[in-house]
Amino acid sequence: MKKLLACIALILSVCMLASCGAKEAAPADAADPAEKVSVPAEGAEPSEVTVDYGVTNIYSQEDMDAVIEQIKGKFSEMTGCELHSLTYYGDDCNSKENVEWLNELEYGKGVTQAMAFKSNFHSPSKEEAEGTAWEPDMEYTDWQWWFGRAEDGEWTYITSGY
Repeated sequence: MKKLLACIALILSVCMLASCGAKEAAPADAADPAEKVSVPAEGAEPSEVTVDYGVTNIYSQEDMDAVIEQIKGKFSEMTGCELHSLTYYGDDCNSKENVEWLNELEYGKGVTQAMAFKSNFHSPSKEEAEGTAWEPDMEYTDWQWWFGRAEDGEWTYITSGY
């Protein structure tokens, strides 16, 4: 019996984690959620970046744009990297478990809401990547960006990575 309960708990945990990255389809009558924006890499010509706002029943366009602007700012510090796309993870990432996890992190204290995006980008050339954590000339996919805010507060960058 204990093994059965443990298996069920494991399956439920995996399903909950997998749903965080699931992409919801927009209703047929909704506007196209993907928007083309231009984000210049430091010292480079602007490149075209696809932003997928997905579907949300929690956050406003203003909320999402505030987070996207912070991602662009953080990304501009990633010298030599070329951003290709940003995708909202979906409302499931504002779960109790994720909010608790963000509160455990150094910059997440007092967070009551969570928002996450994933990005796809190309790392710098071998010369530019020297002395950095990036594998040179590589395509990074699903790089996560996590933000949190206290009730009615401003969005704060908490962490990023895999």
